[in-house]
Amino acid sequence: MPRYVIDISYKGTAYSGWQTQPNCITVQGEVDAVLSRILRTPIITYGAGRTDSGVHALKMPAHFDFEGDLPQHFFFSSNALLPRDISITKVHKALRSDFHARFSGRERAYRYQIIFRKDPIKHGFSRWIKETVDVPAMQSAAKVLLEFDSFESFCKTNSNNKTYICNLKESYFEWEGDMLVYHIRANRFLRSMVRTIIGTMLMIGKGDLDEERLRHIIQSKDRTLAGMTELADGLFLTDVAYEEGSLEEVSFAINNGK
Repeated sequence: MPRYVIDISYKGTAYSGWQTQPNCITVQGEVDAVLSRILRTPIITYGAGRTDSGVHALKMPAHFDFEGDLPQHFFFSSNALLPRDISITKVHKALRSDFHARFSGRERAYRYQIIFRKDPIKHGFSRWIKETVDVPAMQSAAKVLLEFDSFESFCKTNSNNKTYICNLKESYFEWEGDMLVYHIRANRFLRSMVRTIIGTMLMIGKGDLDEERLRHIIQSKDRTLAGMTELADGLFLTDVAYEEGSLEEVSFAINNGK
């Protein structure tokens, strides 16, 4: 049976995360309902991972199986029926029978957006910090994370992880206009890891921690020593990368308003 992969973008504010849960409105629940309606058969998608309640995604790949070719109206109809805060941006066909949106992923990337003045346009998409912070100190501390591969100190307690090993590829801050953005890329992430890193980085920016203390926190594997888990508003899943040649894009007739 052919396996299809859709890239999904969504604003997570109104949802209890990606994964379907009893008595909760979730992104996966909305997507599965729409695909089942369009394809006239029960469809269950399998996402590349989880995002917590309120977290956004620029690219959340999810796969599903469907016998035969997708109808030409699939792309247009899916986006027409999905809520305004969820969109399918691309559709691929998996070229390997064992492809899995989650387990085949080689790298994942997130960004966290921070603003320092009240901005109603960015409200819901960024964390407003009212205090002055030492951004160079935070930038230097972000590089310290690359020295380690075990991040139990930044993981939500009672998450039942088999391992806390994550191979980080990138960890840095950069300015985008007047918005400070933290970028992080790794082969995998732990529950609430990025938001807890941000909480810890902000402690450094405010002078409550230094780099040596940060190293001690990571080595201690003690969640209680790290910073608070920051708000979900500023967090975006931005990319999930797969082995080259795993996917082939599917083209559809697009209604572009002409």
